[in-house]
Amino acid sequence: MTRVVVYSTEVVGHHPEYDAVIARAFAAIGVEVVFTNKLAVALAARRVFFPMIDANRRAFVLCVLASCATARRVSGLFFRPGECFRAGLKYRLKRLAFRAFGLAPRTKVVSIVPFSVAPRFAQVAWDWVHDPQMWDCADLGGRDDQGVTPLAAELIACARGRPIVVALGLQSRIKGFTHFCEVWSASPELRERRLFVAAGRVAPECRAAADRLASLGGIVVDRHLSVEEMASLYRAAGMVWAVYHPSYDQASGIVGRAFQFGVPAAVRRGSLMASLMREMAHPTVEVDYDAPREAVRRILAHDPAASRSVPSRETTAAMRRRFIRTIAQSLNVAADKWDRRRA
Repeated sequence: MTRVVVYSTEVVGHHPEYDAVIARAFAAIGVEVVFTNKLAVALAARRVFFPMIDANRRAFVLCVLASCATARRVSGLFFRPGECFRAGLKYRLKRLAFRAFGLAPRTKVVSIVPFSVAPRFAQVAWDWVHDPQMWDCADLGGRDDQGVTPLAAELIACARGRPIVVALGLQSRIKGFTHFCEVWSASPELRERRLFVAAGRVAPECRAAADRLASLGGIVVDRHLSVEEMASLYRAAGMVWAVYHPSYDQASGIVGRAFQFGVPAAVRRGSLMASLMREMAHPTVEVDYDAPREAVRRILAHDPAASRSVPSRETTAAMRRRFIRTIAQSLNVAADKWDRRRA
C-alpha cells in the first residue's frame, strides 16, 4: 500500500477538521496516511503532503530541497498565493521562491483558489483545488445534522424575528471585526431590523469595539465554539459576515461553510471571495471596506430568507473528486485506483 506522510503541526481552529478530511480523501484511493509533527519524519518520507504550506514554510522548503537530491515527492496546499503579487521586497522574494518550487520536478504546489478566479496564481502554483471547507460537510456530517444547540436557540430568541448577521471565528481587525462593529453602530434602523452576533474569541485589540457592539444591543460570544455550535449558527443565520480587511484577501473557511449551508455571505467588494462566490452563483452582499453606511444600505436591501441556496450534492462531490485527483497526481499516486463508492 502507498504511504503518504502528512506534516501537520497546527491543532487549533479548523486544522483538525482539515486533517480529518485529508485522511478520508487519501483513504478513498487506498493510501495509508501517517500524520506527523516531526520534521525528521517528513524529511525521510518518500511522499510528504503539507495541508497548509503557509503555516509550515521552513519545513516545506527543507523537504523541497531534500526532494531535489532524492526521488521523494512533496506536495502541499497554498492558502495565500495572493501575497506573492503584493508590492514590497518580501513579497517579490516569496513570488520568486514559489516560482522556483515549480521548477523542482517532484514538488507540486496546489492553490486553494481556482485559477479561473485568479489566473496569475498559475505562476506560483502547479494546479488548484477548492478549499475543503467548500465541500467537506459530507465527510464531517455537519450539514445534515439539523439539531439546534442551546447557543443557537438563545440567539434566535434574542433576535425576536430579526434576521441574524453573524461573524464567526476569531474576532480581529484583519477578519473585519472592527468594521462589523462600525456598521452596527452606524444605523438605528439596522439595529431594529437585524441582530449582529459576533461568535468566537475576541482579539485583545478589539475589546473596546466588542464592548461598543454589546452596548448597542449586539451580542458577543467571546469564547471558542464547538463544531456543533458553529454548524447550528450557520443554520440560524440570515447572513454570514466575511468583509475582511483588504490585506486578508484569500480563501475563507467561513465563506466556504456559508456556501455549503446555503447562507448568504457579506464579502468585500473586489475580494477573491467575492469573485469566487459570484462564479459559484452563491448569494452575497458585496460591500466596500470602511464604508459602514453603504454596508447598512446593502444589508437592509437584502432579503436573506429569499436567497438561501444550498449547493447540490453533485456540485460538492465534484469538488471533492477534483481534490482527490489533484492531490493524488501531485504525489504520483495512481488516481485510477479510486474506490468510487468512497470517493
